[in-house]
Amino acid sequence: MSVLKIKDIGKKVEIILNQYENSRNSDNVLFQKFCITFLHGWIIEYVSGDYYYHHEIVKYRSQVERWRRKLDKKYPPTDPDVAKARGWSEEDWKEALGYKVEDSGQISFA
Repeated sequence: MSVLKIKDIGKKVEIILNQYENSRNSDNVLFQKFCITFLHGWIIEYVSGDYYYHHEIVKYRSQVERWRRKLDKKYPPTDPDVAKARGWSEEDWKEALGYKVEDSGQISFA
């Protein structure tokens, strides 16, 4: 199935979070990737590093951010500062990223 035919916003957000790890750290990056991938016809122009969107696109931003929060445990942030700001304990965050935290405090790959 083509990703462009998926209608569920949650599934689209999950695709972006899975394919672009940096989108897990920033709602701005996530929304930008979402628009480029699924709403490409609504992007008006790209100037000096900024995308300009048709005003109708703005209604999707809060939905995309809400889905990122719902999927945060499945797709944790990759930046430790972002994880801390979102309330992750260091141990839980490292385990979510695939590290095995030993009782001694040492970290090893799972």
